[in-house]
Amino acid sequence: MNTSRPVPIAGPAALLAGTMVGAGVFALPAAAAASGLPIMLLWAGLLAAVMLLLHLMFAEVVLRTKEAHRMPGYVGEYLGSRAKYVSLVTTVIGSSGALLIYLVLFEKFSTALLPVSGIAASIIAWTLLSMLVVLGIKTIARVEFVMTILLMGVMVYLITVATPHIAVENLFSTGDDPFLPFGVLLFAMGGFSAIPEMHTFFLRGGKQFAKAITIGLLGVVAVYIIFSAVFVGAFGSAIGGELTDAVETLGKLPLIALALFGIMAISTSFLVLGSYLVHTLQFDLRIPKKWAPVVLVLPLLFYIGGARNFVDLVAFIGAIFIGVDAFFILWTWRKARKMTDTPTFSVSAPEWIVYPLVLLFGSGVVAVLWRSIV
Repeated sequence: MNTSRPVPIAGPAALLAGTMVGAGVFALPAAAAASGLPIMLLWAGLLAAVMLLLHLMFAEVVLRTKEAHRMPGYVGEYLGSRAKYVSLVTTVIGSSGALLIYLVLFEKFSTALLPVSGIAASIIAWTLLSMLVVLGIKTIARVEFVMTILLMGVMVYLITVATPHIAVENLFSTGDDPFLPFGVLLFAMGGFSAIPEMHTFFLRGGKQFAKAITIGLLGVVAVYIIFSAVFVGAFGSAIGGELTDAVETLGKLPLIALALFGIMAISTSFLVLGSYLVHTLQFDLRIPKKWAPVVLVLPLLFYIGGARNFVDLVAFIGAIFIGVDAFFILWTWRKARKMTDTPTFSVSAPEWIVYPLVLLFGSGVVAVLWRSIV
């Protein structure tokens, strides 16, 4: 007799949504202004479909594997030890880079909200969030659910306030950087680190696992599109500067709401990504549980050392490191299907889909590197 019962998906879906809605959302309006909103929407539609497929592929790999891993561990399981260590290096660097971006934004939003030192506020935030990471994923999931609801409410408020200021011509203007949204959107849609964490809620419910991923990802993308369209419509090319400066023109209350939204969004992402990074060392490198959290010091050291950039850094990390993750997911998924039994959920896609997607991400990486050099 099957005694399994459905698992509520709201919490796990919020876990994915909270992971995605972080630093990337604050770069989206600037990317849309740089490319033009129509180009941004084309990229958003294409990448939403691709990223949903990749998240589901990764979920299938997790379901097919008996042992608990994180990205490098799954890569090593199916592609060998050399691929595992390449994935490990990119995971540590990419995740640390993302956490660094969060610390930079903590500084910006803290100074907009309170008359405090931004650096001190970022260090305090890093300390508190790192403590939550050490407490474990169950604690994080509960915090994520509440904070995701709050930040969505704040985003709705900001959209409502900015909507009356929309100028139609801003919605159809074109920019001179059509490739900038590629990396920014990848960064903003990157929730791979949440997949192994979500699996702890769906040890037997593969279809519910997939449903939670679909709801979480597509819901966030819809909010991204609305947020980008409203802010580009309201501010046009001016949104390419500091987002806080543009929002401040709407009044003090919207600026406070933006700062609160920013702090909540970054906090939720920091929690899951920090947990993923710690678990990567713990599960895939067999580093003792008490020592693995030391890796969280790395982004703090870079931050204190003065590494502070935003939109270009988001685009670069998104295209390069999310692109590398996508490459490993595609080949790991293809290999896992040949080596393991079919789980309770599997992606309905032909194996040849790997090749055009590898070409897409490879082209994106080359374009971003070329853009950085030129």
